[in-house]
Amino acid sequence: MRPVSSAQTTYREANEFCFETTRLRCRLLSEADQALYRSLYSSETMMRYIMKPLTEAAADQSFFYALRCIEKRPLQRLFLAVERKQDFLPLGITGISSLNWQEPSAEYGLMLTREGQGKGYAVEMTKACLTHLIHSMGMKRVWVDIAEENQAALKVARMAGLKADLKNCRIHEYSSV
Repeated sequence: MRPVSSAQTTYREANEFCFETTRLRCRLLSEADQALYRSLYSSETMMRYIMKPLTEAAADQSFFYALRCIEKRPLQRLFLAVERKQDFLPLGITGISSLNWQEPSAEYGLMLTREGQGKGYAVEMTKACLTHLIHSMGMKRVWVDIAEENQAALKVARMAGLKADLKNCRIHEYSSV
């Protein structure tokens, strides 16, 4: 951990964001994850509530940007691969973005492959990531931006303990207070 200023604000190293649950591992994105990243970010189905899907070439360019994010100081954005512990099967990608080290907060996002859906992994990963960000990483607030039409993500948010923002129905928050 390195100080950002002479005040008590600190930032963390990328590897400190890694964690495990009973069934899953959340680790730093690596070059071996390029096909996973491309398949998620260029999928019409996966991206329908997030943004226009990327072309494969744009997804590859975005992937290499995502890899470089772990080198920036202080960290502002980070991508982590989600895999099943028992067999290292890649299941998705978690994004931690809008990292604010002055008012410790971050945005959280998760995309799971078809193999990762419908097995409780989304709730397991979301609960674990929120807990890790608040209790281990010192975040005071974590939020998710969810389209109203994305009923599956809204269900996961409720089950994970995120609360809807009264001013903006797309934002769901989890905080330490």
